[in-house]
Amino acid sequence: SSTQIDSIIRRWVRDYAAHQGHAFTHADTNGEEPFPFFFKRSLNNSLTALGLSSLAPYNSATFNATFAGWARLDARPGTANVLATLRRSGRTVGVLSNGGNTTLAGLVASSLPPNAQTDTIFSSDWPVGAFKPNRRMYDQIVERMPGLKRTQVLHVAGAPNDGQGAALAGIFSALVNKPLRGVQPCFVLKKILSLIHI
Repeated sequence: SSTQIDSIIRRWVRDYAAHQGHAFTHADTNGEEPFPFFFKRSLNNSLTALGLSSLAPYNSATFNATFAGWARLDARPGTANVLATLRRSGRTVGVLSNGGNTTLAGLVASSLPPNAQTDTIFSSDWPVGAFKPNRRMYDQIVERMPGLKRTQVLHVAGAPNDGQGAALAGIFSALVNKPLRGVQPCFVLKKILSLIHI
């Protein structure tokens, strides 16, 4: 029922969110990449807590299809236009997400037109092994792009915590959301299209 689906999603998101900001070891994930490990474990925990695990047993076709659905999310309205404009202006555009490389590559390919594809992906995959807003997520940008200075990076976040993480890592941040108390992003945008004018 729709009530069960809402309950699964709420629990799944809450369980997954408990890992935000953490850095992991290979022992924490049984050697797996962090995103699929914690995302699948969170889904399994949610189904089990609601007594629904028999409907989608761990690693069954139904369970894996539910996990794979994450790679078919829609981008925020206006994102493709902004990315295409930034790329035309000669800027390097990347995705930084807690997702894994494989999932993110599929998401970019399926949700953005060719002129708005990203140049690179920064994920939680090893050797990073962390989730935003952990500093390791943001440090990988300058570590993987020789010659790039932190002052040349602008991280655009939808979640307030992610914007704080970028600011604490010493890179410029823009937030398409309302900011939290504490460390503030450099820019607060009402919509992603405003990014073109920064």
